[in-house]
Amino acid sequence: MWQLNHRECKSPAGRAASLLSGEEIDAVIVLRRPKGFKLGDRPSLQRVMRWIADLGGYTGKSSGGPPGAIIGRGMREVQAATRAIRNLLKMKRNEKL
Repeated sequence: MWQLNHRECKSPAGRAASLLSGEEIDAVIVLRRPKGFKLGDRPSLQRVMRWIADLGGYTGKSSGGPPGAIIGRGMREVQAATRAIRNLLKMKRNEKL
């Protein structure tokens, strides 16, 4: 988690794909359902980190500053959704065999 926060601070415009797998980014998109984004898109790290923070309960500036540790809560949701996506893809592949 520290690596996500640290990288976002150093390079907010960087691509999320530099730290998160495609399946993890897709999980964030599925959970957050941001307008204008679809599965397979690769938004900036800053944007994805904000979405993960939102999933963890971050409410914005009124909450007292940047999200910090709340990202961990959001990442737990993302990890569960990522496992579900991976399992679904495996199941689909097995059906085709």
